[in-house]
Amino acid sequence: MLYLAILDDDANILVEHETRITNLFKKHKIDGEIVIATRDYRKFVEVVQNNKVNVAIIDINLKDNINGMHIAKQIRENNRDIEIIFFSGCLNYSQLAYEVKAHWFIEKPNWTFLEITLVNLNKEMLKYKRSVICIECNTGDREDYGKSFIALNDIDFIDRIGNKTCIHIDKDATSVKDTYFTSEGLAELKDRIGDERFQQCHKSIIINTEKIEHINSKYTIITLRSGVECDIGPKFRNYFREWRPLSLC
Repeated sequence: MLYLAILDDDANILVEHETRITNLFKKHKIDGEIVIATRDYRKFVEVVQNNKVNVAIIDINLKDNINGMHIAKQIRENNRDIEIIFFSGCLNYSQLAYEVKAHWFIEKPNWTFLEITLVNLNKEMLKYKRSVICIECNTGDREDYGKSFIALNDIDFIDRIGNKTCIHIDKDATSVKDTYFTSEGLAELKDRIGDERFQQCHKSIIINTEKIEHINSKYTIITLRSGVECDIGPKFRNYFREWRPLSLC
């Protein structure tokens, strides 16, 4: 699903964005939502950093003595996976878009190319599965209660301890937390993730196979790049005897 945040200092352009993007969602049957469309860069950054946004559309030439490139750098520091699209007439900044790993730089107001870009981006996201999982933090801890949106690439492993499912984040990830807790069952969560990178190695453990550093010769222990060691249960050993990184398959 596309969750969009749009930043532009022209109110008319924002209205055009909302109208055109809503229509293209219907036209191409895209599951999408505009989370925010605003002229306020502070509000934009706050929503992007604390919400489910996975696509940011940013103008370069903003008011308030700040430009969109600075905003893009700020959100990229906290989100490695968000797709950034510049929609601007400031073509002299197009080369700098590489510095923030922008998905595309579109000259304003090329609405047709923006439509093509969003349609292709949606296809790409569907091809590579969802990039974010939403979990309900509902284990009874009032501090953690609510929804959290977690980038799949950031997950190291998931285990079940008592009545809690614990989602452990790679220590090199830019997440604000190391572990998220939910009462959702391990099997149910794995089904919702629906990504072949996530495989069960034990009745109570799921690992992100992209994080594997080493599997011992007896196929009883997996060592992740973070240094965490996970047991391989007997019923899962045959799978890991045959397992190869996706890049080698």
